[in-house]
Amino acid sequence: MKQNEKLELNILFRSVIKKFQSRCWICKEKYNENIAFVLHHRKYLSNEKIYSDFKLSNNKPDRLSYYRYLIPIVKLDPNRFRLLHHKHHWMAENWAMSRPARFERTVIVAREINKRKFNGDNK
Repeated sequence: MKQNEKLELNILFRSVIKKFQSRCWICKEKYNENIAFVLHHRKYLSNEKIYSDFKLSNNKPDRLSYYRYLIPIVKLDPNRFRLLHHKHHWMAENWAMSRPARFERTVIVAREINKRKFNGDNK
């Protein structure tokens, strides 16, 4: 992405991040234009385009055009979105690919790991 495109993308994000307390919904870290953030759809409407609808001539995703399209929608209805670090969005999307039973077992394992790491239980 060219420098002027990065600048425009940051301007677009800055126009809506206050609607999300300028923080990642998952970790609560403050928005930083040097770290990748995304606006996650909590709900899609049937007539709306999605990220994969926006492609460059080389068939790569066109992030800037997508956000030019999306930001006005976010401004109209911010409750349909969450501001997330890209890494947290990626993690959630990957977990969501699992069938419900596998997802629940993954959550159990993640909680066990979390408890061990943060409660000092290394057994």
